[in-house]
Amino acid sequence: MNKVLIPKEHIIEYFKSFQGEGTFIGKQSLFIRFKRCNLKCSFCDTKLKMKYNSYPVDITLEQIVSDLLQLPSPYLIITGGEPLMYPTFIKKIIKEVTNFIPELKVSLETNGLLINEFLREMKTPDFISLDGSFPGIAPMTVIEFSFSPKFIEVPETVEQYKIILSELSKNEKKQFSIKFVDYTDLETLENFVNMLISIGFEKSQMYIMPEASNPIELLQKSGKTSENALELGINLTTRLQVIGLVP
Repeated sequence: MNKVLIPKEHIIEYFKSFQGEGTFIGKQSLFIRFKRCNLKCSFCDTKLKMKYNSYPVDITLEQIVSDLLQLPSPYLIITGGEPLMYPTFIKKIIKEVTNFIPELKVSLETNGLLINEFLREMKTPDFISLDGSFPGIAPMTVIEFSFSPKFIEVPETVEQYKIILSELSKNEKKQFSIKFVDYTDLETLENFVNMLISIGFEKSQMYIMPEASNPIELLQKSGKTSENALELGINLTTRLQVIGLVP
């Protein structure tokens, strides 16, 4: 069981903490943060880590399983950077760990632009979902999309997301949540929410959070974001990692 699942050069952090935002905020979790990203978002709270951090050792299957079993319930967050730049490693992690922990819950935090390549990797014959509802994605896996506001404002990119997410929304399990940062005007946000509804997503799957890089900025913007959440009829989430309550 002491086999290397992730070589150290591909990750910048591996740690236990609490989920800082979204569907499972406050839940004890094991984080694996991959190094590279395909975007440069102004609100990114890990860009300095991606530039300067490196992890000192390879991550083994034994270590991941042991650390997950110490949690109240086994919950793994695979994040970045952009984790879908590493589909082979993600596939290996999910397949190998669920052999030992069948009840494992996995969240993939992604901007979504590489989801098609990821699904092609996951749909190989040796990785079929347990109930067949979404071939290649085990039903305990939650994909959390984090949308950059500057892309919500670009019609061509919104159309690209619409095509990508249309396929995902057909999944009966509805094992997806959508997070986006309150950065642009309410009308643009409303148009994006309506696009998601038009392809089958529900408002209960959507979360909006303030754009902030420090606690003061987060506090200043939270009131307006909560108003927008009420107006849009979607969920509000804070960002515990920006406040400094979690690493």
